[in-house]
Amino acid sequence: LVPVDLAIEGLYKDRDRRRGKHANNEKPGLSQMQLRRREQNRLSQQTFREKKAKHIRDLEQKLKDVEAGYNELSKSHKLLQLEYSKVKQILD
Repeated sequence: LVPVDLAIEGLYKDRDRRRGKHANNEKPGLSQMQLRRREQNRLSQQTFREKKAKHIRDLEQKLKDVEAGYNELSKSHKLLQLEYSKVKQILD
C-alpha cells in the first residue's frame, strides 16, 4: 500500500465555503439592519418557545387537577350508589 497524504482540514473548509459558512458564522455583506433583524428574530423565537413550554406546563397541571376532581367525584358517586342500594333494600 502507498501512503496517501490527505488534507482533511482543507476539505472541511471547502465544504463550509460551499455551504456559505464563514469563520464568524455570518455571511459577508449583511447590513447592520439585517444583522439586527436576525437577532430580533432569534430572540422572538426564543420567547415564543418559552411561552409555548409554559403554556404546555399549565395545561398539564390543569389536566392533573381535572383528573383529580374526576376521581374524587367518581368515588363519591360510587359511595352514593352503595348508600342508595342499601336504602332501597331497607325500604323493600
